[in-house]
Amino acid sequence: IRELSILPGTGGGIFDPDSGFTVLSGEVLLAEGGLISDKLKLFYDTEHDIAAARFFLSDIAGIVNGRPRVRFVPVTKFPAVKRDISMVFGNETAAGEITSAVKSLSLPILEETVVFDMYRGRQLEEGKKAVGLRFTLKSPGGTLKDEEVQETLNSIISCLSEKFGAYLR
Repeated sequence: IRELSILPGTGGGIFDPDSGFTVLSGEVLLAEGGLISDKLKLFYDTEHDIAAARFFLSDIAGIVNGRPRVRFVPVTKFPAVKRDISMVFGNETAAGEITSAVKSLSLPILEETVVFDMYRGRQLEEGKKAVGLRFTLKSPGGTLKDEEVQETLNSIISCLSEKFGAYLR
């Protein structure tokens, strides 16, 4: 955030005006805080000083690096499909490299890729590990057909095989 101002706050009924503060970027309110007001102390039946703050996350996200970091998408009424596969990789292949390779495919129905398991042991060749991958697939336009799901999985498997020499376990 390039331009940041911390100013005394008015309290807005929540915070004590003598201890309150506001955080602004230009004219955009990012946060406010301070000791809670006497009115709130009475409401919560306490005599203790309580400090609190509230952050306006969507406004903060909107200014960080000049673009929003949070993306909201409508919830689809169509069900998601989850598929798990296990592939064998070299020990040097990091989980982040695997998920990045899958993400780089920009597959339209692929919503999420998760590494949920990693195994090294006697049942695998020396220098190899089995990685369990879970894929969440969803279409905003309708229920997915088996062919669409399998086509997407085949694309992922081909990519990982070509890039890392991985194979299905």
